[in-house]
Amino acid sequence: MIDDAQHILEYLPSYFRSEKEQEYLLFLWDSFKCNYENGKYQFAFIAYHMLFMLFTYFCVWKIKTVRHEDFSKCLIGCIDRHESDLTKVSDPFGFWVIGESQFIRFLRLIGLQDRIGKYKEIIKLRNDSAHVNGNVYLNSQEQIDDKINEILSYIEEIQQRMSTVLLSIFERALQEEDYDYQHFEDCLLRKNYFSKQDLKACSAFDFESFLGKAKGKKRLLRKIAEKYNEAYVAETE
Repeated sequence: MIDDAQHILEYLPSYFRSEKEQEYLLFLWDSFKCNYENGKYQFAFIAYHMLFMLFTYFCVWKIKTVRHEDFSKCLIGCIDRHESDLTKVSDPFGFWVIGESQFIRFLRLIGLQDRIGKYKEIIKLRNDSAHVNGNVYLNSQEQIDDKINEILSYIEEIQQRMSTVLLSIFERALQEEDYDYQHFEDCLLRKNYFSKQDLKACSAFDFESFLGKAKGKKRLLRKIAEKYNEAYVAETE
């Protein structure tokens, strides 16, 4: 099951802005793997759930980037202090200041309002599992495997709803004052915390149409399209 659980890493960033951020993700994955392999399933679940919440943080960060006005409207109902904090966050990790059950409501911005209740259920299980309440909710491999599959199904459905947001960010990156392909990678991958699955979603981008509007950049953009297709499109087929 470890191999199946590892699919979550494809939905988490390929690049980070700092080594500390990347180390944090690897710490959570190692915590999950170590506890899973040693039969400490409840602690393994807590770590895996934290990876799920990281995924939602990165999604909402991307939504905030291209739909800033909608994001601000979604803040209505938040505590004033949280509202102020969320408008000032400089990276996705800043979203920790708001409770997870409240934070997950931002996924309404990509049409998932009917699924919020299900996401809150697994957040509640994580919260219950982390409290000193004398209960071990997950004490078998079968139980945690079911929860891993549940989380992966949630991630997939959220990812599918992110396509428009991702394509908008991708086009913005192409419009940057770019100097070479490395610059394009930096302003897309690092700035927006793009994952392998994010880049796969961008295989739907219409390069030819964009090239027709990009005066003075055609040679560079063709190189970007060529490198992108070599690296990612073949994996989606």
